[in-house]
Amino acid sequence: MKRIFQLRVHNHYSSLEEVVREAKETMKRQQGRRGRPRMNGKQPFRMFPRILIVLNAYNKARSTGEKHSSAVTEAVAAVKSAYPDIKISETGVKRILAEYQPKDAPIVTRVTEKIPIVMSTEECKLLGIPEGTTFNRSLVVGHGPKQKYPRANAAKSKTDSIGKGTLTSG
Repeated sequence: MKRIFQLRVHNHYSSLEEVVREAKETMKRQQGRRGRPRMNGKQPFRMFPRILIVLNAYNKARSTGEKHSSAVTEAVAAVKSAYPDIKISETGVKRILAEYQPKDAPIVTRVTEKIPIVMSTEECKLLGIPEGTTFNRSLVVGHGPKQKYPRANAAKSKTDSIGKGTLTSG
């Protein structure tokens, strides 16, 4: 191998530095870009059910009075119970919430659950499923105003406390 290298140096290249430079450039061309490939915001369709379940579970937990952190934990548990093979973490839930229900947006993606749904004859024929099929769970996706959840530890307003007799004058 050493002999072949010496022949190439003598025949084609004028110095060892040129050989090293050419080798590095060749390696760069063959390797392409380093690191994880860019998706430019694209997600595979298999992520869609996960997103719907996260939004539904989080909003359901928040509407029952859970705090944000507990609702995030419940959303993770909901995805893992529905699809055990899909990976999800609390950080993943927070990213989904940041994308589909941002804090400052007045209109957000809303997911609601309908239980149960009986398919009509026309819908069954269109989808190619047996007539009278009942779906135990279905999620409806749409856009709507963002829900407001009051803080659990918020101070009571003066008007609330006057009517209850807890405010003292002094």
